Amino acid sequence: MNDAQQDVLGDQILALAGVCQFALYAHELAVAGGGYAARHYVARQVIFATNPETVGEVFGETGNLKDGLAYVRRQLTGKQNDNGAKNDDKRIARYIGQVLKLASKLRHDDSTLSNLSVAIDRAKVAPPANATAILNTAYQNNISPLRPRIVLQGNRDYLGDSEILPYVRLQLLAAVRCGILWRQCGGRFPSLFLRRRALLAALERVHTRFS
Repeated sequence: MNDAQQDVLGDQILALAGVCQFALYAHELAVAGGGYAARHYVARQVIFATNPETVGEVFGETGNLKDGLAYVRRQLTGKQNDNGAKNDDKRIARYIGQVLKLASKLRHDDSTLSNLSVAIDRAKVAPPANATAILNTAYQNNISPLRPRIVLQGNRDYLGDSEILPYVRLQLLAAVRCGILWRQCGGRFPSLFLRRRALLAALERVHTRFS
């Protein structure tokens, strides 16, 4: 494998880690409630990075992707969640699959992408709370009607809380943005199963590059 091919796989790993991380964060909001201001800041920055020169630029510091990279490593090595929460891993894996399918559809939906782009441009210049509200509405109007619809399982009180739901959708929108990025980097579903060793090697290079 030449350097260019290695770089492509490294970019795919970063984008995939983004999908996993933000799907994980949406799940944690659904089961454990609000907070996590730093996570929401990172999600907004990822959504706002609409014209990056590199994939790494989308995420800023690689520490911002720590949880996503750890999740990808667990999946590629077949290790279970440290707390043994098998049901949580199954749910998160389902959300990740739905996000990747949605991202594949969105890449060819110019009208929806245009609507999202307008909303993101508005959110970029708004205060953080207003930006989250704008992105929440953009998700409801443009992502929610699409199939497969991402239906989170969790605590009903949190999933019905109007203060928490916008942040759940913010995390999901960041996951979808990373899913589109993964496809733009050449990510394909079969490679997740057929190229595990190459992807794991790429993950190690990403750690080396940014450590």
